[in-house]
Amino acid sequence: MKWLMAIGLAAGAIAFINPALATATEPGGANQVRGVEGKVNQTLFNGTIRLKVMTVRNAESSDNLGDPHDGNRWVVIEARCSNGEPNGVYIGNLAIVLVNSAGDSAAGSDPNNKPAPQGPIQPGAGWNQRFAVEVPADFTTARMLITDPSTPGFKAFRIDL
Repeated sequence: MKWLMAIGLAAGAIAFINPALATATEPGGANQVRGVEGKVNQTLFNGTIRLKVMTVRNAESSDNLGDPHDGNRWVVIEARCSNGEPNGVYIGNLAIVLVNSAGDSAAGSDPNNKPAPQGPIQPGAGWNQRFAVEVPADFTTARMLITDPSTPGFKAFRIDL
């Protein structure tokens, strides 16, 4: 019993001296604190932009993406975005990562993503955003993460299918 008390006191002392050592998970990655969660066809607001993922589908020839690598296919994600702030905002190139139920991920390719408008986007102004991601043929998307790596403080969107 005395050794249980000693362990408890030691753990409490460590947490008091350095609270970071007492946390159970590491921040960042899948545990990213700054983010908004939702589902496809749900309008989400991260404090800067509103985003609604409209469709997640296999690419068609009219998407003009070219042929994927052997054993892969293209997934196209179409979203509607708008400025949710009272002032004009600058948005960099939004980035996307698709994740399957096993936790495997595939990132979008910038040349195939339709970028946000250049210059300040006026309050309420919107645009259509398209992402194209090359994935293995048997990849089943379970969720996606949409970020703007070039904008400090941008809250990510975590969207479940």
